[in-house]
Parts: sequence; structure tokens; C-alpha cells
Amino acid sequence: MQFNKANSAATVEVYHAKYGSDGNSTWDLWVSTNSGSTWSKVGSTVTTSSTTLTKATFKVNLSGNVRFEIR
Repeated sequence: MQFNKANSAATVEVYHAKYGSDGNSTWDLWVSTNSGSTWSKVGSTVTTSSTTLTKATFKVNLSGNVRFEIR
């Protein structure tokens, strides 16, 4: 995200799947509370290994402005 979400975030849900015969991949959710100056990893690394949509849930529980990145 190149913008802030105002008024906090409690939970983030990301639906993920691989496409066709693509290989498995891993990714992380990162959060910033200072407009992207610094970032912190949220939760554990997620592995995407299925072509079926799967939900990954992250408990964030941060107040104020927040922004996210998937890396």
C-alpha cells in the first residue's frame, strides 16, 4: 500500500492460491504505523501450495494510521 488506512486495524485476511502448475511460494505480511518509514513483520511466513483459495488471518490490533505490504 502506498497510502495509510486511518482509524486502526484489528485483523487482516488474505486469500491466496497458486495458479495452475506454478510452483509453491512463501510470503509475509508487513505493517507500518509511520507512513512507510519503518516496517514490522506480522505473524508467521505463509506458504502458498494449493490452487484452491485459502484464507490466511493475521491479528494486527494496532491503532492509528496503518499500511500493509505483502512481501
